[in-house]
Amino acid sequence: MDFLEEDELMWEIGKHLLYPPLGLPEGIGLHIASHFGLKRSAKALLDKGTCVQAKRKADWGPQVQSETVIVERMVQALYQQRDRIDRHNLVGSTPLLRASDNGHGDVVELLMNHGADINARTFKGETALSRAADRGDMAMVSQLLSLWGGCKCSTGTALSAAAHAGYDAIVRRLLERGAAIEIVRHVNTVRLLADRGVNLEARSFSYRTPLARAAEDSSCEAVARVLLEKGADIEARDEQGDTPLGIAAYEGNESLVRLFIDKGADIESKNDEGNTPLYTASNRPAFSHIAQLLLEGREYRSKKQ
Repeated sequence: MDFLEEDELMWEIGKHLLYPPLGLPEGIGLHIASHFGLKRSAKALLDKGTCVQAKRKADWGPQVQSETVIVERMVQALYQQRDRIDRHNLVGSTPLLRASDNGHGDVVELLMNHGADINARTFKGETALSRAADRGDMAMVSQLLSLWGGCKCSTGTALSAAAHAGYDAIVRRLLERGAAIEIVRHVNTVRLLADRGVNLEARSFSYRTPLARAAEDSSCEAVARVLLEKGADIEARDEQGDTPLGIAAYEGNESLVRLFIDKGADIESKNDEGNTPLYTASNRPAFSHIAQLLLEGREYRSKKQ
């Protein structure tokens, strides 16, 4: 394994990929080089004009499959220099993205186990998960979700892609794994999912609904309006007992506080610590304007009664 730490010897392996003696399928050199961030090999292959596309591993012969031993050693070497394992190639893909795109589940698992970033994006902002969802690859979606472990996996883009492509099974799978925490930024996706009857009360790992997540961000007022229009529960509580109004008050999101008050949210609701939205805002000096809004809302309602 010591030879893997020597640049010149690693370059010799790179040349082996450039000019394989085993009759590898056309383009496999660039495929593997881009998979594993071998920058010099990838550049040389592109200069050579080698076909970018390669066959799936299942279509290779026994000799080609034996090359996975070299591949595994490369991954182990790359793990020692983490910047390489997530490096983008000339077309904007990381090793994980290339492995996922080509259906190499074993390589995906190997990379993930060695710390590859599941949220790494192409130059267009796509992730391995969103690309798998967009092409309807349920097997790869399921594998990526199962391998994500305890890391924070970004699922919003994938959910949007699957919803707009009509892959309902993938939409449900993503929602089961907490994708609802991300959709609050996609107004059209929210409408589409609601029209398809998807449960918009799906909870995130912090037990927050999409409406509660929208309450966290002042830029999500339009999404909050859509969710309320579609029947979202304005009093849904998270694991701390906070309602969307309480969350908006805590975050200082004035437009959302106004919206929730206008829609009849309970101003006097208390979370598990016994704090009302007004108490929360009043104890944050920078949010005195939020406290004033809540006071005015309470006074207006008391006069109407």
